Amino acid sequence: MARRGWVTFVRPAMVTLTRRGWYTMSGVSSQHFSDYQLLVLTHDSVWYDRLIKSFPNWNRLRFYGWDYTTGPKVEIGKDAFEQIQDDLDRDLGVEAGQKLGRYLEWCLQVLNQNFQAQVPFKILNEYTLNELFVPFKKRVKDKLRATHKLFLQLDNFEEQTGFRNFCMHYKDGQYTSDEVQQIFNSWKEIEAILTCSSCNRFATYDSATGFVKCRCSSLDLKDNEYY
Repeated sequence: MARRGWVTFVRPAMVTLTRRGWYTMSGVSSQHFSDYQLLVLTHDSVWYDRLIKSFPNWNRLRFYGWDYTTGPKVEIGKDAFEQIQDDLDRDLGVEAGQKLGRYLEWCLQVLNQNFQAQVPFKILNEYTLNELFVPFKKRVKDKLRATHKLFLQLDNFEEQTGFRNFCMHYKDGQYTSDEVQQIFNSWKEIEAILTCSSCNRFATYDSATGFVKCRCSSLDLKDNEYY
């Protein structure tokens, strides 16, 4: 419960805000509204997911409907990882794989941008998972070397990226929940390396200095512990 009896309404209505300004908004929220209740109105699942992950200690409720008899319909708000794990716990491997694939395609676009990787331009912004994964892996190798812990994890993960096609289209021999769980666990290990435990942000390559750090500099991927 918020210490102040106020509710702050935030509506990220514009694409420029939801896609590019969530870092700024989350920073402002944590600095000035940490003891408020925030009601966020958005249809952007990506922005919603990143906001949740920015504040892992906050209580989260998701309003998903309204009924004149019972009032608002509420459930615990969950980020993408929690939703995927829920599907796996219920033996819904294909559904979990679909969510994981969509999440990875978004996540790899962010990581490619952070690392300034060379990804062929497509006017419709439609990429396969492999088209996003390969440039990122190459960029990590170029900037952090092939002996880096992150590159080694990516190298092991590459052979598993085919799950995306199997989970999106009907094919004989669908992935089981256990198989998707292994792929999911592998990616979580990769993302754990890339994410700062202090600011909850991905590492970014700085072309001026050559550093690969998060914004608060608590995470430095060129530290010796990664080799």
